Amino acid sequence: MQILVDQTLLKGKKAQAIRSVSSVQAALTQLLRGSGLTYQKRGDAFLIIQDARPSKSSADIAPIERQAVADTQVASGEDIGAAGNSETIVVTGSRIARPELESPMPISVVNMQQAERAGRFSAYDALQLNPAVAPGLGFNNAVSNQNAGASFVDLRGLGAERSLTLVDSRRRVSASNGSSAVDIGMIPSVMIDRVEVVTGGAAAVYGADAVTGVTNVITKDYLDGLHISFNQGISQKGDGLQTRASIATGGNFANDRGSFIIGGTYTNVGEILSKDRRFSRNLSQIWANPANTGPNDGIPDLIMYRNQRSQTVGYDPSYLLNGKRYTFNENGPVAFHAGTVIVPESMFDGGDGANFYERQRLQGDYESYAFISKVAYKLTDAIEWHGRIDYGRSLYDATYINLFRQDLRANQAGGRGGDRAYLDNPYLPDFLRTIMVDNGLSELAIERSYANFPLIQARHDRDTFTVNSGLSGALGRLKWDAFWQYGRSTDEITYVGIPQVSRYAAARDAIADPLTGQAICRDSTARAQGCVPFSIFSQQPLNEAQHNWLFGYQPVTRRTNTQNIVGGNISGDIFDLPYGPLVIVAGAEYRRETIEMRGDGLAQQGDFTHSPLGIDAFQTPIDASQSVSEAYTEVVVPILGDLPFAHRLEIEGAYRYSDYSTGITTSTWKAGGSWEPIEGITFRGVRSRSVRAPNFGELYAPQRFVASGQPIDPCSSIGNYNASPTRAANCAALGISSPIPAYSDGPTVSSGGNPDLAPETSNSLTLGVIVRPKFLPGFDLSADYWDIGIDGVIASFSAATLYNLCVDLPSIDNPFCAAQTRDPATHKLVSVNTFLINAQKLNARGFDFSANYRSMLGEGNFHAGLMGSLMTKRLFETTPGQPAGDVNTLGNSVTPRFKATLLLNYDVRDISFALTNRFVSAGKIDLTDIEEQLEGNRIRPYLYTDISIGLDVAERYKIVLGVNNLFNTGAPQVPSASGGWNVGGYYDVVGRYFYTTVKVKL
Repeated sequence: MQILVDQTLLKGKKAQAIRSVSSVQAALTQLLRGSGLTYQKRGDAFLIIQDARPSKSSADIAPIERQAVADTQVASGEDIGAAGNSETIVVTGSRIARPELESPMPISVVNMQQAERAGRFSAYDALQLNPAVAPGLGFNNAVSNQNAGASFVDLRGLGAERSLTLVDSRRRVSASNGSSAVDIGMIPSVMIDRVEVVTGGAAAVYGADAVTGVTNVITKDYLDGLHISFNQGISQKGDGLQTRASIATGGNFANDRGSFIIGGTYTNVGEILSKDRRFSRNLSQIWANPANTGPNDGIPDLIMYRNQRSQTVGYDPSYLLNGKRYTFNENGPVAFHAGTVIVPESMFDGGDGANFYERQRLQGDYESYAFISKVAYKLTDAIEWHGRIDYGRSLYDATYINLFRQDLRANQAGGRGGDRAYLDNPYLPDFLRTIMVDNGLSELAIERSYANFPLIQARHDRDTFTVNSGLSGALGRLKWDAFWQYGRSTDEITYVGIPQVSRYAAARDAIADPLTGQAICRDSTARAQGCVPFSIFSQQPLNEAQHNWLFGYQPVTRRTNTQNIVGGNISGDIFDLPYGPLVIVAGAEYRRETIEMRGDGLAQQGDFTHSPLGIDAFQTPIDASQSVSEAYTEVVVPILGDLPFAHRLEIEGAYRYSDYSTGITTSTWKAGGSWEPIEGITFRGVRSRSVRAPNFGELYAPQRFVASGQPIDPCSSIGNYNASPTRAANCAALGISSPIPAYSDGPTVSSGGNPDLAPETSNSLTLGVIVRPKFLPGFDLSADYWDIGIDGVIASFSAATLYNLCVDLPSIDNPFCAAQTRDPATHKLVSVNTFLINAQKLNARGFDFSANYRSMLGEGNFHAGLMGSLMTKRLFETTPGQPAGDVNTLGNSVTPRFKATLLLNYDVRDISFALTNRFVSAGKIDLTDIEEQLEGNRIRPYLYTDISIGLDVAERYKIVLGVNNLFNTGAPQVPSASGGWNVGGYYDVVGRYFYTTVKVKL
């Protein structure tokens, strides 16, 4: 809660008077008596306004609003926690104290109490109310990511590695194995006051990684009493149960020379399976249209099949005999009902067979504990010591490819081939033995997936620890601050459901014991080690002995990141100019970061080969460190003020020099200003240059070489060979004069870091206007244009992208063809290199706007807030200078063009109402600018509505009932490499969700 008051009203005795009064209303009545001012309750805030009656006060609404946003923090209920803090706050985007609406850089603030009213109970969820914030990494959009279970911020959808996350304006240790991203899920929600977002280059103020902006999580500094809250909710389908419990307290000691605050939050989030939601129940994929004859023939080049099923990965085993596939189980042949043929005798749209991702999760199991403790003590009247400890631990079960598919990864990488039926296998069904004998076969290849095996999962056990100590004080008109901070983040990952290849290969090859007739393993060495055979033909659950033999060893990997920071700055008024003081900040910082990664020794020997690309257990060790020394300065210069057409005119600038231990030196800067020609209308703009040095993951990630599955080879029968004359001509130049048959033994894909990477450089521009008309008290509007261009983008092209770029550029003389190798006889893809490189340019631009209106409505207080973000360009130049290589990434399910959030609140007496609407614009499934590219190439717009009602009971208790996604709006079914269902983030994957919150103040 906040009190919006002109700062001059909260100084001296009046501030102390408020602190001693329990009721905000009573405090404000006492404070404002005789001033000609009164107040209105605006949701979780109180707004000071002119009394409608005649008044001797000359105060007006605009300066009061402008100077008081977030000035004074209120703990909860109606207790004022920090009323003594009467100074203008330092808003994110600058280190110079000023109100947020006077900053030349666009700054948006999400108040945590407001977010909770909208059904958002974590910093990550609260940020999703801001349309300029992309989903980043969260529970609903990264269930199989290597960083699954963490929550990372991604501004504008340009990458979490280009968005800097701060906590109380300080950097935090990374929680990622491949970037500097901070896990904001480790911040207890009970301790969060607000989250500030600057969507523009801020590297000159805060350093590298702030290319697209800064997210600053501001935690509470003061609490009075004991605060307890409990929240629980569940989807209407009875899954996805979420529970949160928080407790916090604080106060003063040593005759008010010291203060403390401590609080923590427990969170538990239940799983949701993809098969339990309509939009994710089936797998959708895009394939070449077999009816297509070429460009401009009026026939769609591509078809999206919405229920792709594979016979070869079905739960029932199958075999190929005389060019025809047959399916069976231990009881005999099974009639296979095929849908529309995609790949003959293998893949179909509809019918029987398996969806390789149907046991995947939309939301994984998550549990976390997090707390923050702060202490401050005035050593003298001019010097204060402050210290804090932050700790968080989380447990998360991430699902990878959820079916153990024997034919692709389990054995071929180990040189053992796929499953095979032999005549002396005691588990061999009689009917299949007869078929083999009749056809003169001594062995027969069997293909299937094992639904009776455990899910393949990575269980993350994370903890993050930060300790901070510092001194601050005043020296005349200047303020100074010095601090030391240490942070450590660990992630221990245990992989389950992955059998050892050597044990699996031995257990599947069974023979009958000559003495007992019981099934035993053929390999005598394996038998001596305790080998327990199993049937490759059965779907019965494994017994304990079989399970222990196959899955008794679980690979474990551990990653540890550390961060040491020492820094300090001095700020304040240097001297007075004719229209105000010259304000400057100067500071320096030294930061050292390390990463240590240890894979599993047995896994590194190649005995665990069934895995998706990039599982950490299979990597070689990493020990790396990097340090940087930085110096920075920022200045704000008032030029004119209180003049005609120059009510306020000021300019500002910032510069930062960084020297990295890797030998890289960078310089970043920003320049901008604000012009308020008449009171109530302000124009603002900032031009900035940012430089992002490559992070640990980009530099040192180990090189991996992994066999892939069936590729969508653009020169094959399933790869749309005739998509364009250029593609056909380039395929012919590769020696492929007509489409080659589809093949399932895909190329070996190599990936990894690159120690020779150079920094990215970025230029950004923001231009905006702020309107606060005096004739409409309580209303403000801001609109900003932004443009970001990044050169030398560090990126790794996916194998599928490389396939297409090779043949879609003007000739095959390009780096993408050079990264591929084809078999000279069959022309199949044999290998492809996807290592990170400084290859691309990225250009993005758009418009952001926000509008707020606060007013009395009847006997209550009404607030409406609208935020919107329109992106007009997001273009990758994969080969700068060759337009044919440009890739448009704007307008699909991952980067919608327009997002907006409307917040409506109404408070009357002890009852509060909240209504939230979140809009995602329509888009396309395939962004290729070809009219006949894909039939049904459209994603409809989506609108999600949340409601809540709260009741204050006896001043100490508050109860809130809410429904998120009131109309049970789903999500689009779109194709993707991860199964075509992973659209969590912009779109809701939970469905209608009911929750209750209870808060107690003691």
